[in-house]
Amino acid sequence: CVNPSGSKSWRIEYRRPTDDKRDSITIGKYPMISLADARQKKEKILSLIAHGEDPKIKLQEKNQVITLNCLFPEWYSRWSLDVTPKYALQVKRALEANIFNSLGKKDISTILPKDIVNALSSMEHRGVLEYLKRTKGALKQMFDFAVERGLCSYNPVTSIGGKAFKKPEKRHFAALKPEQLGELLNAIKNSSMANATKHCILL
Repeated sequence: CVNPSGSKSWRIEYRRPTDDKRDSITIGKYPMISLADARQKKEKILSLIAHGEDPKIKLQEKNQVITLNCLFPEWYSRWSLDVTPKYALQVKRALEANIFNSLGKKDISTILPKDIVNALSSMEHRGVLEYLKRTKGALKQMFDFAVERGLCSYNPVTSIGGKAFKKPEKRHFAALKPEQLGELLNAIKNSSMANATKHCILL
């Protein structure tokens, strides 16, 4: 890659294995990095991609401080595949609004349980206890992912006990009384839904 200033650098373009989107990574400046060295580094990068690893993430792991902002996209791209899009979006917005503003740029290895408690306390004050529970759960899974990938050695969320925050009030769904079952069965029988659906409900 030759810049308008005249400086030259080796760069490789690739598709991220996590989402198949185009990306690029700079290997080093020329002539400090020779063609032979650049080719060696290229082979290592291609090997990472072949094994499903994003080379940018690996370089961050090796050379840079790993922050929650850096960790989130990789974790989210995997985690969101196992939940509904609506739930995934709710969790993403909750993390952005309550965690990333205060902790997003911190090195994950320096984040303590008290930092997380302080960040989540605003949700408790607002009374959104169910969202607090979900946000804390997502944060725990994110740190689990970081520990499993060797990005940090400790999950601070696991040290936050059940007494740190108020628990959301349990609400039970309303149940039909026995004398109402006849009305329900008639409604199912006379509905326009498919027979297979009727039988499934009755079962």
